[in-house]
Amino acid sequence: MSRGQHVFFLDMYLVLLLLFCPLSARNRNHNAMIAIALSTTNSLDSSNKPTAVVHEDGDNDKHQRTMQHDVTLDNKKKKERPRIPVLRYENEWVCVNKPASMTVYRGKNTKRSELVLTTTLKRQLSRKVFPVHRLDHRTSGALLLAFNSNMAGVLHDALRHGSKEYVALLRGGWPLEKKDESIVVQEPLRVDGVMKDARTVFECIATTQGSGLSNRQIYNDNGNEICNDEGLIKSLNAGEQADAVLPACTLVRAKPETGRWHQIRRHAYSIGMPIIGDSEHGDSRANRWWRINMGLNRLALHCFSLDIRIRASAANEKKVVDNGEMTNIVAPLPEEFSAVFRRSELQDLWKEAIDQEARLAQEPFDFRGGSFGRKWGNSSRL
Repeated sequence: MSRGQHVFFLDMYLVLLLLFCPLSARNRNHNAMIAIALSTTNSLDSSNKPTAVVHEDGDNDKHQRTMQHDVTLDNKKKKERPRIPVLRYENEWVCVNKPASMTVYRGKNTKRSELVLTTTLKRQLSRKVFPVHRLDHRTSGALLLAFNSNMAGVLHDALRHGSKEYVALLRGGWPLEKKDESIVVQEPLRVDGVMKDARTVFECIATTQGSGLSNRQIYNDNGNEICNDEGLIKSLNAGEQADAVLPACTLVRAKPETGRWHQIRRHAYSIGMPIIGDSEHGDSRANRWWRINMGLNRLALHCFSLDIRIRASAANEKKVVDNGEMTNIVAPLPEEFSAVFRRSELQDLWKEAIDQEARLAQEPFDFRGGSFGRKWGNSSRL
């Protein structure tokens, strides 16, 4: 066999090995493959007889260090997938606590390198998932997903007859005299060029009038400065009087009775109390102030609770139960959201909120049952 034929068959062998060899085994044997290829190619003399190739110890160590460095760089390029907290796991559905800044499923505007929840959860649970409803990219909270399309329809119907509760931090104080009075917004919303009915109920959990300064005084263009009584600009960098310039804000419970696009965010904006951190339907000056001074770098909207009438023990029956107890699922506030309320400036607001809604104090949890797979049975229930 000539030298050219030998090199040709060696190249074909390496190509087939790269195509059909698993990635883990390919990385594990990467150094050996390169060494074999170099040794075999360089060891062919003019008579087409293989001869031994002798490497000096220094060159061999340098070659191994280079290969190990390349493997390390390849591993660093892989984006680490975060674990999605599991709130409840059943035979044919699961409820998770969706983190903020993660898209539920991949769309035409989703970047290829961007992590999406459905793909991440499929790898985590080793099962394909079907979202029952959706949450915005920057909204966190409880999200229902089914493990088959039939159950997705069942859960969608159960959720339509059930209820969802959101927790949101709005700009401004509660406008009504009594805190136990709710605000009902029934303003129609435009969806895909068509006006559709929409209804949202806002209930006050806790509110503060802040320092009494107007939004114009607090939310100025500089972001970290305010106008004092004399009209002079005062910097907030000192920190000792940060609570003295706290703007008015209200923590509310939002209950959407319809499911329109950005319904809660648009209805909150329509009553003059936009959600803090909302860059599309909110106040950019207020968002900047809360980001710089309070560390709130996200949309202050969280899907807090789901109520559905479906028996967990009868999930295989694929029936919505019209009688019996309601299944309630609570998604605790994520750390980056609850940390804002634990600051000294908002401690009175947070204390009032805990008194009105004790579930807000619940610590985040994750039901770590491993990768259940399709063989998970009823005996492994919570």
